[in-house]
Amino acid sequence: MIPMLVGTMCAAIAGYVAIRWMLKIISTGSMKGFAVYVWILGIIILGMQYFGG
Repeated sequence: MIPMLVGTMCAAIAGYVAIRWMLKIISTGSMKGFAVYVWILGIIILGMQYFGG
């Protein structure tokens, strides 16, 4: 039971930090960098799926 509680707490903290970080990026700047990151990551994942990686 303890490992599940620790995992849940870690996931909650990481989620909170990620949401705060994304809201800060959205409110202060442009999403161009994030869009480029998503495109590159998508191309890499599609390539890995196509070539069996």
